[in-house]
Amino acid sequence: MKSIIIFIFGLFFMSFISKHANSQIHIGVGINYGNRIEGAEWASSNDLLPGFDEAHSFGLEFKGVYDLNSNWALASSLQYYFPRYPNRRREHKGSINLNVHRVIWNESAAQVYILAGINNSMIYYRSKDRPKSFSKSKLGTTLGIGFKTKGKHQFYSDLKWNTPFNSPIFSIGVLFRL
Repeated sequence: MKSIIIFIFGLFFMSFISKHANSQIHIGVGINYGNRIEGAEWASSNDLLPGFDEAHSFGLEFKGVYDLNSNWALASSLQYYFPRYPNRRREHKGSINLNVHRVIWNESAAQVYILAGINNSMIYYRSKDRPKSFSKSKLGTTLGIGFKTKGKHQFYSDLKWNTPFNSPIFSIGVLFRL
């Protein structure tokens, strides 16, 4: 719940700023892939997670980008990974990100940027054999590089490192100008 509030605050902040500046706001959706979403270091202290495994995870990303100028942008995204059911248990994972983009290559049709920010990553676990469930979250950083096209509809691609999940995350999607 805390992460959803942060995401909504990030989108509200971007929309508030856009009314007071000559900037552009884009919102969109994409898919993401985590190569080895772990979480075991900070979630396995609970005895409900024996054998919490590394796994390839696919999910959805909802993203908002506020272009401050031609070199800087603020971005907020919510990533949700599809649940898995190993060993008769349900695992949900997700993260919320607040990032700053710094454009390092800018052409008329596309741009490349580096990104850095903070994220809150979450794991929810429920076993079919036990009535107990738990969820845990951890604050961390995000570092990466991205690419996006320019125009009313922008295609984007990000490769970033999520420190709480200790995993590279690849995202691809489309943004629409408001």
